[in-house]
Amino acid sequence: MSGGNVNSTQYSSSSILKGILQNNGSAFNYSAVRFGRVPKREKAKILAAMQSSRMKTQEAKVLTEMSDDSKIIEEIVRAHYDNCDYTRNK
Repeated sequence: MSGGNVNSTQYSSSSILKGILQNNGSAFNYSAVRFGRVPKREKAKILAAMQSSRMKTQEAKVLTEMSDDSKIIEEIVRAHYDNCDYTRNK
């Protein structure tokens, strides 16, 4: 292989990458990679978004569990037997 071949490969791959990154109409979001510390405000926004997503997931899980009445009754009865000393002794 000659040295010119490597340079042409590097040029073509870098031009492809530039084309991808400059294409604002693409379906993908090519945001810049950050190095170093994250500012407090941005970190707070990220944490709030993560917490909101987690709460929505938990809420959906609870709603699906609450939709089955027989399962709720079964869980209440089981919790009563497991935690009530009066019932356990009889």
